[in-house]
Amino acid sequence: MRAEPAPQVHIVGIGPGGDERYLTDAARRAVSEADVVIFPGTQMGDPIRALVRGELRWGCWFEDAEIREWVRAAVEAGQRVAWLYAGDPTLYAGEPGRFGSLSANGAWLREQGIRFEVHPGVSSLQALLAKLGLEHARVESGCPMAVYAPGRDAAPLARRRMDTLAALGMPMALFLADQSIADVLEVGTRHFGLEGRIVVGHRIGWPDEWIIDSTLGEFARRAEGTEVPRHTLLLVGPWHG
Repeated sequence: MRAEPAPQVHIVGIGPGGDERYLTDAARRAVSEADVVIFPGTQMGDPIRALVRGELRWGCWFEDAEIREWVRAAVEAGQRVAWLYAGDPTLYAGEPGRFGSLSANGAWLREQGIRFEVHPGVSSLQALLAKLGLEHARVESGCPMAVYAPGRDAAPLARRRMDTLAALGMPMALFLADQSIADVLEVGTRHFGLEGRIVVGHRIGWPDEWIIDSTLGEFARRAEGTEVPRHTLLLVGPWHG
């Protein structure tokens, strides 16, 4: 049996980005063996950067056309490419209007005839749940959690979607970015009450991470009028554990 040709591009999930312990062995090898490493983001700590032996192109201002041209040029030159994603590439990969999702970039690579392999990573969501000893589903009902990024939608649409999810009684994980927490608290308290649970995790996996585990009512009193900082994850609803 003839062996399959080696991938020319490795799409690598680097986890929260602050600690190389969140990388799988395959991801670590892909990063350290690549001739060109591309990361369109900001969350890359020194431990992960230290693994890079090739050329590193890193910055949040990259866009699809630029990244894809670098990938194409590197492959044509016979170089190995590690295309990095924050967290897990299969979970909210890409940034709307800036650079593509895993599925979009995978489709482009196939169109170009470029062989690639995807290496999953540990999302900040998985890392936060592990720190809290929580599961992705309610044990008594088997109800899976709902994962949503309200910051990617206009505020009225985000409120409607959160309201729909909360009405199902599902534990919710919300990826936020530079927005008021007022809508989350309003929807949460209406469906789960003031004693409903909220967990706020900021920069999970980094040395300066912090986690607040509270009731919706208490957190609303503490957070009134404040903005949620970037790189913050919320757990809201019937999270038991």
